[in-house]
Amino acid sequence: MYRTIHAEVSENGQIILKEPLQITGRRRAVVTILDGVGDDDNDGGNSQQVLDLLNSPEFFGKPQHSPEEIETIINENRNAWGE
Repeated sequence: MYRTIHAEVSENGQIILKEPLQITGRRRAVVTILDGVGDDDNDGGNSQQVLDLLNSPEFFGKPQHSPEEIETIINENRNAWGE
């Protein structure tokens, strides 16, 4: 099984894993070197972008619906495609 995980490689070649990795026994690995790490890199990835969006004025204060109401809205929209 192949897995991809985020890591950084230091100037002396040390690999620093940026997420947990659990393996049993020795494994082979292929390391792909990407563009340099800068101060503007966001280790939060997409999750940070989603949090920023959810905290933005566009979403702040929007009404929240119960799961039943959400299911009703989804079904109404799903059924609208048949019209």
